[in-house]
Amino acid sequence: MQKNGQWQAKKLLNGCWTAYAPDNSGLSWVFDGEHKSVTMYADDGAKAWSLKFNDAPGVKGREMYHPRWTNHARFITLTGPYSKEKNSSGNVINKGGGTAEIYLGKLSPGADKVESWLRVTQDKQGDAYPDVWIAGAREATLAGHHIGSSTRSAAAVGNWPADNSGLLLVWRDREALNTFRDRSGQKLEARLDSQGAARFGRCNEMLLDGGSFIMEEESAAPVITHFRDRVPASFEAIVLPSAFEATTDTSTSERSADQGAQIFRAPGMNLHLRNGQLTVSKGAGEAWTSAQPLPTKPFHLMVARSEAGFTLYVDGQTVELQSSPAEAAPVPGDSITFGGGWQGGLLQVALHDHALPADQAAAHAASAQVRINSLPPTPPRLRVKARLVETSAMPTAEGIEPYTSALVAYVYEVQEVLAGDFPATEKRLLVKHWGMLGREPVQGFPRTEGQTYELVVERQSAHSHLNGERVMDDTTAFDLESWFDVSSPRVTAAK
Repeated sequence: MQKNGQWQAKKLLNGCWTAYAPDNSGLSWVFDGEHKSVTMYADDGAKAWSLKFNDAPGVKGREMYHPRWTNHARFITLTGPYSKEKNSSGNVINKGGGTAEIYLGKLSPGADKVESWLRVTQDKQGDAYPDVWIAGAREATLAGHHIGSSTRSAAAVGNWPADNSGLLLVWRDREALNTFRDRSGQKLEARLDSQGAARFGRCNEMLLDGGSFIMEEESAAPVITHFRDRVPASFEAIVLPSAFEATTDTSTSERSADQGAQIFRAPGMNLHLRNGQLTVSKGAGEAWTSAQPLPTKPFHLMVARSEAGFTLYVDGQTVELQSSPAEAAPVPGDSITFGGGWQGGLLQVALHDHALPADQAAAHAASAQVRINSLPPTPPRLRVKARLVETSAMPTAEGIEPYTSALVAYVYEVQEVLAGDFPATEKRLLVKHWGMLGREPVQGFPRTEGQTYELVVERQSAHSHLNGERVMDDTTAFDLESWFDVSSPRVTAAK
C-alpha cells in the first residue's frame, strides 16, 4: 500500500498461493485454506471479495491447487480437482494428485467472477505448476481498478500506540505485520508462539480460553532481561473479557474464579484475575488487587511499574490497588506469556521500557477506543443436537505443512434445536471443527458417524479470520452454508 507517497508492506490475510495482477489494476489474491476460492483485494486492500476457483466443469466442488495469474490480466490457471482416495488420510493434495488436470479460467472485466473455464489437459499424470503465456497480454487491463486509488485514512484504526519511544513489543493483531522500532531505532517484529489450544479469534485477537501465547525465545531475551533487571516498565492491551468472547467451557470459568486466570506474566510483573478483580504482583508475597472489578465489556488496560510500585489504569483512569495476601501471587515467570486459564482475549498489546505517566495512559486509552468502537457485535449462536452423517479425513502435522493448524468439515442431521434460530426446512448442518492446533490433535476427534453430538456453532461468515486456515473437507455438502464450532477446544499433547 502507499502512505505519504511511500510504498509500505501490509498484511491482508493468512493463506497461500498469493498472486498479483500483471497490469496496473493493483489487484491481488490470497488462496483460501479450503483450496476452493481466493479472496481478491483492490485499492490497497480497502476492497475485498471472494472468487470461486472450483466451479469448472468436472471439478464438482473439490479442492484445487497451484493457482496463478497468467501474463494476461483476464486469465488465470490452476490444477485440480484433488479428490480423497479410498482409505486415505491427511492432505488430499499429496494423496490425490493423480486426478489433477490443468485448467484455464477467464475472468470478467472487473475480476468479480470467472466467466468461463477451459480444461487444458486430460490424462492421469497428476499435472502441476502450470505456467501460461498468452500473446497480446500487454494490452489487457482489468476495468475499474488502479494502483494507489485507495482513500483509506490511517485515522480509521487509531494512532496507536500514541507513544512510540521505548517500545519492547508491539502486537496489534493477527492480520498486522506487527513491526516496531526500539529505542535504538532498530526495526523489530513481534513473534508469538501458541501453547495448547491458544488460537486467534473473530476479531483477530489472541483467543486464550484453551492455552497461551509466549513471546518467541530469541526476540524475548532482551525483554525478559529488562523486566528482570530494571524496574520501570509498562504493559498495555485491549482486553476482551470472557463475556465478550462468549466462550463455552464453564469448567474452566469456574476454575479461573477460584484459582485466578492469568492475563500476562513476565519477570517481576504478573497480572491475573480472581473473581473479576485484577491482581498485580512482583512475585511470591508481593501482590495488590484492584479495589473494583474490571469491566465486562472490551476495555483498555495499562499497568505501569516504577520505583514507587504499580499503577493501574482502566480506560485511561487510575484504579486503586489494595494489598493482597501472599498466596494471591503466582510463581514469578521466566518468559513473556499472554494468557493461561483465562477465557478472554487480547488485542493491541504493547510493552514499554518505562512507566507511562497518567497523561500518556489516557492518550493510549483514547487511541485504543477507536479500535474498541469498531469491534463487531457477537454473532447469533445456535445450539443443537445432531447426528453425524459425513466425516472428513483428519489432518496430520506432515500432511498440512506449512500450516500448523487445520479445520475438519463434518455434516450432521439436526435432531433438536436447543437454542437459536435454524430454518425448520433445513435438515443438515455443515460444521467446521478445529481438528489440529499447533501441530497437536484436538481432543474428541475424529468423531463416529451415526452418533449424536451437542453442537454450539455460529455462521462461518461471521468468522472471516478462518478464511486463510487449512480445511480438510471430503464431504459432499457443496450446497450447504458453513457453520463454525465455537466451543473451547483442547489439544492432546504429543507423548
